[in-house]
Amino acid sequence: HPDVLERLRVPQRCGLVQLTSAFPRRAPLVAVPTTLGTGAEASPVATVEVGDAKRLVLGSQLRPDAYAHDDDLTASLPAPLVVDGAFEAFLRIVGPYVGSPADHPVADGIVLSLARTCWGLAEEAHAAGLAGRAVPAELRLAIATASAVGHSDLLRRT
Repeated sequence: HPDVLERLRVPQRCGLVQLTSAFPRRAPLVAVPTTLGTGAEASPVATVEVGDAKRLVLGSQLRPDAYAHDDDLTASLPAPLVVDGAFEAFLRIVGPYVGSPADHPVADGIVLSLARTCWGLAEEAHAAGLAGRAVPAELRLAIATASAVGHSDLLRRT
């Protein structure tokens, strides 16, 4: 959308750009991640380089309609980066939980379960690396899935 490009190019101190409904998406969006942990394939946030600056762009239009995980695209990740991805997902998932004093029994239960899962997956990936093995495709997929679920509206704490 040309107006979005114009907005991204405006010199500003803050690198944050919020897209409003005035900037509708014109086509379906499918994401295929090439790394683990960010959950970007399920997120309404993107980083865009504009000249020498980076902008953090937020908007529901950026959340993909679908995503697909391709084992081949993460197969070359060394075990330490897979572990980092699992911990990145873990920290994003528990951040709102530990930062809010409000009680949300359903969301809290999901967060705790997902946090345990991420931690366990990180331990498994670390063990594979210590043994000199590649991290198995099933384990990489589980980390990617947990990370994507971390962007779910179910985990919102209001």
